[in-house]
Amino acid sequence: MNNRIFKFLGILILVAVSSLYIGQRENLTQKASVLNLTGQARLKFSKNNYHLDFKKVSASDEIKINSELKKMNQISEKISDTSISSNGEIMITLAKSIDENIVLVVFKNHQIQMIQKINSFNEKLIEFQYGSLEFLAEDTKIAASQNIELEF
Repeated sequence: MNNRIFKFLGILILVAVSSLYIGQRENLTQKASVLNLTGQARLKFSKNNYHLDFKKVSASDEIKINSELKKMNQISEKISDTSISSNGEIMITLAKSIDENIVLVVFKNHQIQMIQKINSFNEKLIEFQYGSLEFLAEDTKIAASQNIELEF
């Protein structure tokens, strides 16, 4: 009798913990889907800093990006709008990987350059595996970067 009670309690605790974990993951995905990835930003990698001004891409470019992401077997779905730098070189978007992590996908010249797992994020700062993306206040003046070489 005692053995059955312990098994039942163990299963009950396992179900509660797993449902809590799944609920938390969904909340993070919902938060990430409403992030605004436009405006002036500082893209930091371990070696380099880039100052960029991001704006939303056109609907035709969004279709091309969706088709590129579908080709990647690491990504299960795209969860945010895509933004492009003012010079047209760098594009960023958020996606969900097949292991249910949120990732930042960086495109250079319309080709996927890197996929980085996001460690934490809020409205102004996204920290990923090898750097961060910080959105600056609107009144901050920055010099546009040209010929960006992505090194991390």
